[in-house]
Amino acid sequence: MATRLPIFPGLRDADYYAGRLRMTALSWALVLPIFSVTAAALRGRWKALIAPHPRTATRPVALWLFVLLAAVLTVPRDRTGDEPSYLAMARAVVTRGSLVLNGDPGDLHLSLSSTEPRSVHSPGISILIAIPMALFGNAGIALVLVAISWGFLLCVWRMLSGVVGGDLAAFVAVLLAASFPVVTYAPLVLPEMAGAFGFAYLHWRLVHERWPDWGAAVVVAALPWMHVRFIAGALIYCTYGLLRSEVGKRRRAVARLLVPLGVSLAVMAFLHYRWFGSPSPLAMWGGRADLISPSDALVGSLGVLVDQQYGLLIWAPIMLFAPLGFLRHLNQAREGVLVLAAVIVATAGPGILHEWWAGWSAAARFLVPVTGQLALLAALGLARALRGGPTDRTVAGLVVAGQLAIGVVCALVPGKVFGTFEAAPRNYYLDLLGRVLGIDSLRSVLALRVAEGWKPLAFAACVVMVWLAGSYLWARRLDRLSDAKEGNGSLKMNEKAQHE
Repeated sequence: MATRLPIFPGLRDADYYAGRLRMTALSWALVLPIFSVTAAALRGRWKALIAPHPRTATRPVALWLFVLLAAVLTVPRDRTGDEPSYLAMARAVVTRGSLVLNGDPGDLHLSLSSTEPRSVHSPGISILIAIPMALFGNAGIALVLVAISWGFLLCVWRMLSGVVGGDLAAFVAVLLAASFPVVTYAPLVLPEMAGAFGFAYLHWRLVHERWPDWGAAVVVAALPWMHVRFIAGALIYCTYGLLRSEVGKRRRAVARLLVPLGVSLAVMAFLHYRWFGSPSPLAMWGGRADLISPSDALVGSLGVLVDQQYGLLIWAPIMLFAPLGFLRHLNQAREGVLVLAAVIVATAGPGILHEWWAGWSAAARFLVPVTGQLALLAALGLARALRGGPTDRTVAGLVVAGQLAIGVVCALVPGKVFGTFEAAPRNYYLDLLGRVLGIDSLRSVLALRVAEGWKPLAFAACVVMVWLAGSYLWARRLDRLSDAKEGNGSLKMNEKAQHE
């Protein structure tokens, strides 16, 4: 019925969208246990549903996450943005055993530095899906994408288990599986989720476990091939793992971190020199100096956070807790939080300086590779809020409910996360609300992608400053509440001792 209502512009093909909605409804029927888990957690009955210890909870949480992701990926949709380029490279690997594109390249973002038709995109994700695509078609692609996102969520869950406890860690992992950005980027043939998995794995193994296994070696070697933006983050984790290793174990850390990364970069330099005439990681773009624009630093930094269409906080309100978690993590593990912040800036920064909205894509594409790091901060902030008073817990509950509600919307009509077709790049739902209410000004609120002049930037900067200042004041309030509880506890213990 919704597809036939005139209030939904763009939903003209009723049968197509009806089929999509039926499939999505079936998929999200599997997500309903989340609400029962939430209710049980509020009643203090979490342990009856899932074991709190990470080792005993591995199987149920892993199965749960896999089912959620598999359900989301069954929703039919069209390929958008850079996906045709990555698929074309995968087909070239299957049919010709090379990355030279064949047939009509079309709009595949070809490199101008090569005499052959080669893409400007890194080939890692294309190589990864090539064989499954050749064997099973779209099902093979979906299987690889499910495995990547599933691995990412498991890494996030295990990483959080040692910081906020198994209960909240499992809840945050399932919450991410059912909401933005995972529910949106998991089905996309893009390197972002692969980068998110790699960085989450490295943070878990090197910062929390403090031990580089062979999995870390594979990850640091593969990250540069997923996207050149991931090289800086991989170097930061390798350096941290090397410096934190004991003297007797440093040789093993070098063998499992620096050597794989060095070999990977050397092979990349050789192939780039052969293909594009330069060993630079940016050789496919022809060494263009206009790719990086420092003047975009301010608008990009604000846009990836609060732009109405491309802002992370608009689509993932759970990340509002990140500053709260950062302040807590800074007091508990200063080295770890500095590494985390460095990886976030080094990974997202180059993309923000180039084209912060990332072309035709869903929101916050350049922040997706560091979703695990941001989720860690958000989980710490959420845990801190839940230990506060009734007001703090109410705010936390509303934010979590908003995260789930937006996730449902993203799954029901996934194409609309990429912007309004009639007035891109604006938030489709805010634009629709403005049409219904007759308020045209809603279409320009925090629309930084099309903003002109300094006033929209000043307003966005004020919004971000209020968010950061409010987080700081909230942290101070929670500290006072915690000190008061500890003081009351000590007083009761002293009174009990005096009576005895």
